[in-house]
Amino acid sequence: MLLIPKAHLPKKLFYGKFIFLMCFLYILSFIFETMYIEIVYSTVILLVFMISLWKANKILSFFSVGMAITGIIIIVLKGGGVEELSTGIKVNIPILTLMLLAPLISIPFRLGGYLYPIQAYLIKIYKNSNKFFLLTTIFIFFIGPIMSLGVIKILHDLIEDFKVNPEFLAKSYLGGYSTVVIWSPYHASVALVLYYLDVSIREYFPLALGLSLILLVILNGLYRISKKKQPDDITLIDHIEGSKHRSHHSLKRLLILVFFLMGLILSVEYVTKWPMVFIVSLTAILFPLIWSLVKKRIESTLIEFNKFSENLAGKSNNEVVLFISAGLLGTALKDTWILERFHFLLGTIYEESYFIFMLFIIFIIILFTFIGIHQVVIVTALLIQIDPETMGTSSVLLALLFMLAWSLSAVLSPVNPLNIIVSNLVNRRGIILGAKLNGVYLFLMVLVGCAYIYILHLFIDGVV
Repeated sequence: MLLIPKAHLPKKLFYGKFIFLMCFLYILSFIFETMYIEIVYSTVILLVFMISLWKANKILSFFSVGMAITGIIIIVLKGGGVEELSTGIKVNIPILTLMLLAPLISIPFRLGGYLYPIQAYLIKIYKNSNKFFLLTTIFIFFIGPIMSLGVIKILHDLIEDFKVNPEFLAKSYLGGYSTVVIWSPYHASVALVLYYLDVSIREYFPLALGLSLILLVILNGLYRISKKKQPDDITLIDHIEGSKHRSHHSLKRLLILVFFLMGLILSVEYVTKWPMVFIVSLTAILFPLIWSLVKKRIESTLIEFNKFSENLAGKSNNEVVLFISAGLLGTALKDTWILERFHFLLGTIYEESYFIFMLFIIFIIILFTFIGIHQVVIVTALLIQIDPETMGTSSVLLALLFMLAWSLSAVLSPVNPLNIIVSNLVNRRGIILGAKLNGVYLFLMVLVGCAYIYILHLFIDGVV
């Protein structure tokens, strides 16, 4: 039984479910390693890639085709065969699956009305802009892992009864989400880096959470300092005394669900030793379904699943072509003389100075993302040539370094999805949001982040 009007069903819903099938086949191939599933899996990936090329941004499609063709040519010249090509198109599918399916986790939060009590607290404290800023950044910090970039739109809807200074929003949204990019086990960026460096989330999580909390404190401290130089940022448009949803129980359930999900993936990984990308992808499907059974909200949850499938067809094409083509090119470039030379350069810089090495990685990632190349492309190219054991450094510290660089580039680059979303919401140019309004914060992110990683390097890598 279809649960959404037929007018919405045709091509979008069909193609959306086709993308969902690709993600499901990844999960199935992980559980059952059979030749037949692998053949179907690879075929579906190719079909999804070809269809997405037609629907994606034309410039990005052209760029992705270039990467894919270059990858195929390199593999042929190296003497590689069908097996290497198949590995190349599949290598980034686990990360892509996590990124595409993770928004499903937000379904219970939206249907359960757990988020609206936040509005009541915002109305209660809006005259104190320091507390208002703190609450918005904390909201992004905790809910961002569950809802990814969608948390910014949800928060923006929650404060629609307020007239808020755009500079306030730019600092809150971008600064708050920069911490999520670093620590969230549900974020595709973390999943990709841990996946390539073969780092356990249990090793990475406490170190990343510590750095993110420090940055959250710095962000709020900077706002308190800047607040002294300007008038109140917030006024209430609709003079109401509270939110439509006041339930304190909903807020408690919200916190319980967030901590439950975080604890769940850490526990499952500890017991099963499964990759985090698989655990999160499986959780994204099962959690809403189990919640709907417990709460007897099956019909409304299935409607959300249908809407989700329809949205996949319209909003995921750019990511599909980018991740698949980048994976193919990255696989092809392994063991080539170009990467051997670059690997030698990285090793030389590392031996010269660990601090310079950190700044070099950050600079390279920011440079390429600033001119429009997505982080997944440049980060994948860097990760496939870095061997932590050869360099004599810890994989978990390299992961933390890459995530710091990814976070910085997400805030700074005017062509990054995070920057674009915030730019549209606050009606300010992306370059102003990143470089001007958050410039001091980004500078401190580099200093504090590098100092944090360097201190860990001294102890973990046995330098002292």
